Amino acid sequence: MFPVRYGVKNSIVNKDVSEAIQKVVAYDCKIVDEVLSHQMKQFVIDGNKVVLSASGPDTKVDDAEFEENEVYTIDIVASTGEGKLKLLDEKQTTIYKRVVDKNYRLKMKASRFIFSEIS
Repeated sequence: MFPVRYGVKNSIVNKDVSEAIQKVVAYDCKIVDEVLSHQMKQFVIDGNKVVLSASGPDTKVDDAEFEENEVYTIDIVASTGEGKLKLLDEKQTTIYKRVVDKNYRLKMKASRFIFSEIS
């Protein structure tokens, strides 16, 4: 499905995946611009290597080659509209993310218990 690059078998870069995502869309849908898929590592859900589903005018990503035993989340968002994101005036959802390198000094016993269970 993916082409051979630079004479190395199975050499796939993130742009190859972006092109494959564009080919899969059907039913008069368009891939939404600026949706990123990230490399995952233990305790890290948004690694350094990314795949851009559809390139927008303001979004560019560095070329990255897939390597053996890497794990990625592939986020595909399609729309029957123009494929552009629209900001609403409604309250936004807040997502909190743990910093793996940081030690947290939690005061409450219940907080420490829940943190240890999650970890």
